[in-house]
Amino acid sequence: MSFAFKMALDPRFAKLFKQATADVDGSSLKVALTSTQVFVAAYPQDAEANYLSARALLRADRFSEAIKFAEKAVALSPENANYDFFLGRLYLDFELYEFAAPLLRNAIVKRPDDFRSQCAMADFLMAIGKGHEARKHFETALSQMPEGDMKSAVQFNYAKCLEFTSAIDDAENIYLHLGADKNFSKMSFDRRANLRKHLPTSELAAEINLKLLNATADPSLKSELLLTLGNLYNNSKDYDRAFELWSESRSLRKTGRFLDLGQNIVELNKAFYTTELLAATEKHGHDSDRPLFVVGMPRSGTTLTAQILDAHSQCYGVGELGRVGKLANAFNQQYNEPNHVAKIISNAETGELRGRAEETLKLYTILAGDGAKYVVDKTPIQYLNLGYVHMCFPKAKFIHCQRHPADSFVSTFQNAMNEQHRYGYNQEEYAQTYLAKDAMMKYWQSNFGECIFDLHYEKLVSRPEETVRELLQFLELPWEENCMRFFETATTVKTFSNNQVRQPIYTSSVYRWKNYEKHLGPLFAALKAANFEYPEI
Repeated sequence: MSFAFKMALDPRFAKLFKQATADVDGSSLKVALTSTQVFVAAYPQDAEANYLSARALLRADRFSEAIKFAEKAVALSPENANYDFFLGRLYLDFELYEFAAPLLRNAIVKRPDDFRSQCAMADFLMAIGKGHEARKHFETALSQMPEGDMKSAVQFNYAKCLEFTSAIDDAENIYLHLGADKNFSKMSFDRRANLRKHLPTSELAAEINLKLLNATADPSLKSELLLTLGNLYNNSKDYDRAFELWSESRSLRKTGRFLDLGQNIVELNKAFYTTELLAATEKHGHDSDRPLFVVGMPRSGTTLTAQILDAHSQCYGVGELGRVGKLANAFNQQYNEPNHVAKIISNAETGELRGRAEETLKLYTILAGDGAKYVVDKTPIQYLNLGYVHMCFPKAKFIHCQRHPADSFVSTFQNAMNEQHRYGYNQEEYAQTYLAKDAMMKYWQSNFGECIFDLHYEKLVSRPEETVRELLQFLELPWEENCMRFFETATTVKTFSNNQVRQPIYTSSVYRWKNYEKHLGPLFAALKAANFEYPEI
């Protein structure tokens, strides 16, 4: 029976449908959940009932349950483009890219005029580093969308796509246009400053100073403006004024309170991924060595390293995938019990770890095809999850990027990093985070050091060919000159390193911390208290 006939012939269906539809977005969450649950309980095989229930559950952040109902809606009504879009968007938000892609493609084929599907496809392509392909979907979506806040958000994402694919002039024009939008004003200033080397005497600086006069009531806006203005002074080599502005900016933001958390994470990881566990499960993982992970502190050369590798014919970069981290966290929660080691070993013997690895390999095949020997996943904070990866892929290799902590701190301190990196707002917290990373990597080294290549940023930029040859030798890859011309490739780069990796390797960022040395007392004091010394390269 069609939906229209149900509405006409079944008064109860029509009543429940109308009530659930009215409640799912407009009413309180409790009311929405109740009415949609009543609807789907009465008509469990109706696609719309399942779809509305999925939407209500999504509002409640009950993602896993929402996916189940959305999947059922698609199965019950495979011709419905709206259900394809909704489930595809859910999969995308969960980074289940191999499931999201076909649904979004189907939605576009069925409803090419639906800008939501075009936006979702653009987001998917950006997430996997295919910005040039994403551009056409952004452009189609923008041509279909009505004016409003949602269109401004898509324009901002489109501008970032243009920026990350080196269409600098076009990106700048959009950021200029969005500068007048209250929702995107502070971000547009930062993005514009990142495109070109503006100075404190520039027009952009004058705009920022004018904006600061009216930003006193908005600490978040003032913080972003001060950070951007500090970068302009840094461009003019007025390092004291730059650091003063960065410090004022950071004082307006809450720090990450990572002082105790960092070391706790290290100890928890050591207690979970014991040497006994790592040794006992090694023979039960997958024998593929295709996954290649680039890890380290943010701003330590991870993007540069990934771009060099991506330029090799046997490597395929997939950007920063968060999937492995989510799988590792779920795995830790699943086995959060006193006898977890024995239970993991027992389940590994029946194929659990190999099965988990196969799911990850399916994702890599969707993203990279079958051609490249290595799929390069550059997710810096993945250093926390190397134990999980090693159990699933005992032959997988890891590139550990290292950089002088003062240089990586300054670079983090001056950039508008996301909230995950709040520890970078404070020198002591940054030092503790850096030391926790160092301790975590030493533990992994003690257990499977033969799989880890330590790459020092200072050596990479001062002796690039020598270092890249050593890296390729570790990976058992032949030398390719393209690795030294990585900046000529058309790969999408989605970090603050975007401009740097569009040009040959340069050494000016090595030991730049010395420009700010008199301001870095708390950082060095914390490192000295831990007896940490960075090696001279």
